[in-house]
Amino acid sequence: MNQPAHAFPWREEERFIGTGEPILRPTLIVRLSAGTYTTQWKALIDSGSPRTIFPRGTGDFLSVKFPDNPRDADKRISLFGQQWSAVSATVQLELPPFEDLGWEAEVDFLLDDGIPFGLLGYEGFLNRWAVSMNGYHGYFVVEPADHVHERQDPALLDRLNREWPGLVDP
Repeated sequence: MNQPAHAFPWREEERFIGTGEPILRPTLIVRLSAGTYTTQWKALIDSGSPRTIFPRGTGDFLSVKFPDNPRDADKRISLFGQQWSAVSATVQLELPPFEDLGWEAEVDFLLDDGIPFGLLGYEGFLNRWAVSMNGYHGYFVVEPADHVHERQDPALLDRLNREWPGLVDP
């Protein structure tokens, strides 16, 4: 993997109620493709989400097959304190304008349109890319995970392996 790192700005997504102060979030535009269909959707990098998830409308546009009855969905996802029915589909993802930040992943699509954005979670995103966040300076960097790993001090990795055996490859 010889892909370079790319920086993205933290973006103002909404304002605090009452104060009007902006809320900055690590969001970006994701291009999703399946077969001959391609769409772009806003997504939040979410280290707390176990999977990469997009709303129903994204799946509809990509011709993902949804069951007529939500009880026939592939899975149930706990999200925002609720249970959601979802189906999984393998799609191509890219982070425009950088075509070198592309990959294939299994993504969960909610049956209900309950979220206005995607979530880039562990499976499908964070297990493939390293994300370094610098909120102080207002940007975050996405790069191949191996690039970050190769730059680490071997003493740090040794210490991690002593404290949490088997966690990282030295």
